[in-house]
Amino acid sequence: METVGQKAILNELFKRLTEPAKSRIKLYQIAILIYMDQILNLVINKFMFFRVKIEEKKSNLSLSKMRQSQIKLDILSKERIQQSLDLVHAKARKSFVDLQKMHENCKSHQETPELFCEPYIHNGFRPINQPYSYYALSLFTKHNETINAWSHYLGAMYTLYLAFTMDFSDHFSWPLLSCLITATIMFISSATAHLMHQKSHLCHMTCFLCDFGGISFNGYGAAFMQTFICSPVWYYKNLEPYLLPIIGLQSALCCLLNSIAQTKYKRPYPPIKRFLQFAPCGLLWLFAILPLFLNFFIDSPGENLKISYALHFCHIFTFLLGAAFFALDFPQRFFPGRLDFFGQGHNIFHVCIFFVVYFQFKACYTDFVNNRDIIKSTRQEPNVYMCFGSLILLVSYYFYMIRSFYNMIKHNFDAEGNLIMTKKTK
Repeated sequence: METVGQKAILNELFKRLTEPAKSRIKLYQIAILIYMDQILNLVINKFMFFRVKIEEKKSNLSLSKMRQSQIKLDILSKERIQQSLDLVHAKARKSFVDLQKMHENCKSHQETPELFCEPYIHNGFRPINQPYSYYALSLFTKHNETINAWSHYLGAMYTLYLAFTMDFSDHFSWPLLSCLITATIMFISSATAHLMHQKSHLCHMTCFLCDFGGISFNGYGAAFMQTFICSPVWYYKNLEPYLLPIIGLQSALCCLLNSIAQTKYKRPYPPIKRFLQFAPCGLLWLFAILPLFLNFFIDSPGENLKISYALHFCHIFTFLLGAAFFALDFPQRFFPGRLDFFGQGHNIFHVCIFFVVYFQFKACYTDFVNNRDIIKSTRQEPNVYMCFGSLILLVSYYFYMIRSFYNMIKHNFDAEGNLIMTKKTK
């Protein structure tokens, strides 16, 4: 293509050709200018071409270098990740091996202080006077309390899941939420007591004082939920002003009598100990299920109530079944030393308590959904004090009670928490 300069020179050349001959002497100069302009354009084009090539080579080189460095970084990252994974795997393997070795330290009932022994259980007792971390890590090892701890820790996870995922925006559903709170505290206190109690004699007593407090606490929450939701209209109207004081006093009595039974009697325990443990809890439970019998035998429940009665029956049957296994030391009574780690009556009792909470909550929730309109029209709307303030009052009472019994018994133990008169050397 001709440039603007070349066109101007050609125009000038044609103009010269039309002039007289004397003026044509500059024609050669013009031709030379044209050729010089073409050569200059060629040089410029070639220069730009080579410059572009050089830039492309530089960019390709930088890209290749970047790719190589990226590959090196990827290889280095993979190596570091692999090293980290190998380190984690080695630590996990070592921890697993160490945890399994903890099982080798378990003692027989002949090597264990009498306070920690259970009837017909011969092996699987952890050594006393170990660090707290030892007993916490024993959650992942095999001993005669493993099932008792896991069954209720899993129960606590389940109740917490329900508490955080269900909709409790309706104030009339707050009794359901308060029962989930009390059940969670019961599960955690029970599992932790069974996990940590074998550190020392004093720790054993304190842990099970807390355990009984959790049981009493859940009795209150379950009785409140079931009476509020499942009671006949006439029964609840007459009971409403006295409901919280009645179940609150019963729950406090449960904690008090269980604490007396735990601190007063020594092994081998007399029958009165289990009577003091079961009688107040049984009375509170009977009060909680009384509305079910009133509905069934007096008010002739409608179709909506009949839907939930299968769940209520499962709750009642499971509670009685678990209590029987626990009270009768069944089945280990007939297989002494063979059910030390799994299948003993206390394991079955713990699993039954989990299903008691499950069936009871499902039954009450079903009744609440089916009879929401009746409940709203015949009950006073629950408030914060009614559902949660009463729980805080009870927890304060339990802490005071546990602290009082702890102060009463601590002078019987040495600095390590073992009985002064019956301390054994291991």
